Amino acid sequence: MKLLPIEINDFHFIQPYIKSKKLQYQFSANIFEYPFNRDNFAKYVIEYEKELNSPYPLRFFFKMLNSSGEFIGNIAFYQINYALRSATLGLVLIVDKYKKQGFNQKMLKLMLSKAFNELKLHRVELIVFDFNKSAIKSYEKFGFKKEGLLREVIRVEGEYWSAFMMSILSYEFKEKYEN
Repeated sequence: MKLLPIEINDFHFIQPYIKSKKLQYQFSANIFEYPFNRDNFAKYVIEYEKELNSPYPLRFFFKMLNSSGEFIGNIAFYQINYALRSATLGLVLIVDKYKKQGFNQKMLKLMLSKAFNELKLHRVELIVFDFNKSAIKSYEKFGFKKEGLLREVIRVEGEYWSAFMMSILSYEFKEKYEN
């Protein structure tokens, strides 16, 4: 398994999973304009590619491929703060045929190893909607801790959604995965 920078041509792997405004917000909150389309995705990827030339990119957006080169999913860091040594994890998606096979845990391990070993971050946080029980369970299994509930933090199609803030610290990750 390996993580590679996302490319505009990867849109066709992601787009089938973003079938409604609600699904788009679960995937990306407000990172992409609605409706999710190739132009919005391309704009984000082009900005990301430019940023990669910076000595301190504020985001990383990766795809995960299996040993045969098949697209398994994608994951990203954004809001990287080098002074505070923190980042937000998001844009996590696993293609249906690879769900429940441990790829989410493998992708998280690769991404957090990059965060804590390469980028020398101390903290990675994420926001997960409170109704997404399977994601919450997966993040807790990995080692993320719930920090609190953001009550009615976003409004989608007239409905307010609440979300949990979760985080993992570098020493928690290293104790669990590197010792």
